[in-house]
Amino acid sequence: MTVNCEGACILDVEDVEDALERTAAVHPKRPNLEITRRREVEMLSPYQEVRTDHDAHRLTEQLYVFRS
Repeated sequence: MTVNCEGACILDVEDVEDALERTAAVHPKRPNLEITRRREVEMLSPYQEVRTDHDAHRLTEQLYVFRS
């Protein structure tokens, strides 16, 4: 799986990756999951990150997940 990190903060990217890992862990066939990051250099820097629960939900919805 590839996570598009463009415009996202690191905490949100990590939340999405954790959710993907948890989903794979409970899947009946227990697939091996390899997660890569796309456009990681375009993530928001830690100094740009201002996160509230509402913002985290909104930004998480904006992350695009592609099958590789």
